[in-house]
Order: sequence, then C-alpha cells, then structure tokens
Amino acid sequence: MKITFIPLAKSHFSLLLKWLEASHVKAWWGQDVTYSMELVHEKYSSYVKGYKLVDGQQKPSSRFHYAQ
Repeated sequence: MKITFIPLAKSHFSLLLKWLEASHVKAWWGQDVTYSMELVHEKYSSYVKGYKLVDGQQKPSSRFHYAQ
C-alpha cells in the first residue's frame, strides 16, 4: 500500500470540516468547538499559504492532506 501526502489546499476544506465534526475526532480534537466552513477558512487559510499566525506573527508552517 502506498500512502501519499499532498499540500493542504482550499479544495480540501469541505473534507476537513467533515473530519473535524466527526464524533470520533471530536472525542480528541476540538470538543468545545462547532466548526463551520467559515471557521475552517478562518483557521486554515493561512496554512495553505505556508504559515500560521502565532500571537499575530506569521510562522512558517506546512500542512498536508492524505491522498489516495
């Protein structure tokens, strides 16, 4: 079996939203958050551009998505 990871893209956000709201994921991640597409865009759009905001500053960051 070959596992491939590709850089996170905005086209993955609908799958990411589905995953973040799945009960088995909620048990461990974001229990107190109700994710919406707007929140996913707000939180992860910078990752698509190669950074994340930490205390208002851009820090390099790479995120990947599993691809079959």
